[in-house]
Amino acid sequence: MDFYGGIKREWIGEGFATDIGFIQYTYPTSGINPGYINPNTGEVYISQDFTFGPINGSAKFFYAVSNTFGTANSVGSYYPEFNVNYETGILGIILNSHVGYQKINGQYYEVGQASYSYADWLIGISKDLGDGFYASAAYVGTNVKKGSGDFANTYAYVTSTGGNAGRNTGFISLTKTF
Repeated sequence: MDFYGGIKREWIGEGFATDIGFIQYTYPTSGINPGYINPNTGEVYISQDFTFGPINGSAKFFYAVSNTFGTANSVGSYYPEFNVNYETGILGIILNSHVGYQKINGQYYEVGQASYSYADWLIGISKDLGDGFYASAAYVGTNVKKGSGDFANTYAYVTSTGGNAGRNTGFISLTKTF
């Protein structure tokens, strides 16, 4: 469960909304495995939206006030991100881009071990189809890598089959807002 609270206002001017608040990510069954770090995570954030004609986007910064998703000693981890969208004026198509960096504090790595910190990005297109329908397609990626040496077959973010959960991929979506 995710709980959000904050305030969002256009203090700078129209098209420049500032958002300040708190997010709590809560996993109701997290206490059933004694000995594990609690994955519940609290973050404070600040975000600045901007609009310049056909270009809009945001710059955001998230700061963990608790351990980050079950990672020991990770209070103070942070995630800055920058998003830009461009309305092309052609058939209502919007170009989308995103770049971010997840810094996980408190992690000390042996040489060759995969790092929990990573950069991520997205490049895509989207279109409002009307009646609450929205279509998008994007290529997303990270720089999450395998370890080397004694850690040659390990990833920081692992799938249930031992693969890289941070590998680059694409997606297509159709959503409906009610």
